[in-house]
Amino acid sequence: MSVIEVRGLKKVYRRLRGGSTVAVDGLDLVVEPGGVYGFLGPNGSGKTTTIRCLLGLARPTEGTCKIFGEDSWTSLHRVISKVGSIVEAPTAFPNFSGRRNLELLAGIYGLPRTDVDKALETVGLRDRAKDLAKTYSLGMKQRLAIAGALLKDPELLILDEPANGLDPAGIREVRDLIRRLGAEGRTVFVSSHLLSEVQQFCDEVAILSRGRSVAAGPVKEVLSHGRGAAMLLRIADEDQAIAILTAAGIAAVRHDSYLRVEIAPTEGARVSETLAGAGLYPIELKADEVDLETVFMELTETLQEASS
Repeated sequence: MSVIEVRGLKKVYRRLRGGSTVAVDGLDLVVEPGGVYGFLGPNGSGKTTTIRCLLGLARPTEGTCKIFGEDSWTSLHRVISKVGSIVEAPTAFPNFSGRRNLELLAGIYGLPRTDVDKALETVGLRDRAKDLAKTYSLGMKQRLAIAGALLKDPELLILDEPANGLDPAGIREVRDLIRRLGAEGRTVFVSSHLLSEVQQFCDEVAILSRGRSVAAGPVKEVLSHGRGAAMLLRIADEDQAIAILTAAGIAAVRHDSYLRVEIAPTEGARVSETLAGAGLYPIELKADEVDLETVFMELTETLQEASS
């Protein structure tokens, strides 16, 4: 059974002065158990609205959202004990300690204090548990919020922009934590507009633009939607290198401070041998790696051209 299943989701918000805004437009999404699933796109692409529909906080205009096979709007109560979540900006009582904040939440859930200790240990806040929440850094506050979402020991963890507003150190803390949680066997569904960052810890991704999915699947598969495999070459005499490679049937063009050689990285030795035969030697030769941000820009440009 899929952990998350979204079919034909559409959410339209009506404006007070007339008109409407389409936040999500016919979205399909399936998340299988285990690992970290990245739900990616710029601000305003429909990520938070989709999460709100998944958690029964907003009613779909069209389509369905299911968690563990149960409809999010009509029967989420049957599986909500398996779900932990953070939607939009997390909050805490600033004049209470981190531990007291979690104890209050555990009391609502009817959970023992031992679960609080376990959650604090998991997010690395045990040594700061007695400190007031207002003394925490943004990264620590985000980890405290994740600890709250972990109190029920959920099978599914839904995190909406957990690295939003954090400095590089805070982003790294949250990234490492999410990676560990996914490795434990949980399903972690994390939304973010930081495409280059989440590429480092996601197993699968879906990329949204204007409420639609423009690519979805394993990270390596989604990256294959980008420009074709190639290598980047740095060499002293670029003109001669281009001429030699072209004569050998290998296309090469200038790309920033490199020559972009249209050849698969597995055939890199052929480039070196061809140049060495003419007495030229590369300063640097590496794969032209495509990141999610590049793929996103290419896919959205294609989408815009198709709709214009």
